[in-house]
Amino acid sequence: VQDFTFTVTSPASGMAFTETSVTSGGDEAFARTNLTVLPSYDYRAGDASMFGLANYPWLLQPNADAVLGLLQ
Repeated sequence: VQDFTFTVTSPASGMAFTETSVTSGGDEAFARTNLTVLPSYDYRAGDASMFGLANYPWLLQPNADAVLGLLQ
């Protein structure tokens, strides 16, 4: 097991793509992720909000009320 730390320099608003691979003998492992910096935003939709969440039924843990509280 190895832990590595790296610094990503990004503008005030933008996206950085990171990728890593590790090779040991004939085996290779690969990972990729995106890091995004978003500008400040004042949310104004309130009760008129239309919010979507993929795979919602699988996320009802520990219960539907707890998930609703988190989303609000």
